[in-house]
Amino acid sequence: TAAGTASELPWTRIFNVYLPRRYRAAPAFVVNAAGDRSRQIDIVIYDNFLGSPVYAHKAGDHIPIESVFAVFEVKGTLNAQWITDAGAKAASVRELAPDQPILAGALATTSSWHPDRFAENLTNTLCLLDDTHHLTHICALEHGSYIPNKTVQPERALATFLFSLI
Repeated sequence: TAAGTASELPWTRIFNVYLPRRYRAAPAFVVNAAGDRSRQIDIVIYDNFLGSPVYAHKAGDHIPIESVFAVFEVKGTLNAQWITDAGAKAASVRELAPDQPILAGALATTSSWHPDRFAENLTNTLCLLDDTHHLTHICALEHGSYIPNKTVQPERALATFLFSLI
């Protein structure tokens, strides 16, 4: 949707500015050599040296699984349902190459949880996801971020999140 694209664009710009030039970020589908395709992913971070998009489409580029570093879903407000959906989309990518480690997460401006309970609610929600659906990186700018086994306060959320990817 137009609203979805509008919320994805600032995040895509941040990744393309602050990640090493080797990596690019774009909305995409992920494909494998067998021709299988993931669900549409809001932002795929991929290694542009290993494999650039193989097929450009208005709904999103098609990027080879071998070059995928991370996948993210973007929402205006983070909640338990969006975390679950982001996990399902991450699983659709991981199933294309089960032995390849791929970071996955969700990005938002805020969350539906009270700021004082953000870390607790987020951790409880993440515990419900299995290995294929697990999310490694979450950022809700107004409430904080989560990187493996660590929750970060809002004032350091974006910087800590970005440094954890480098």
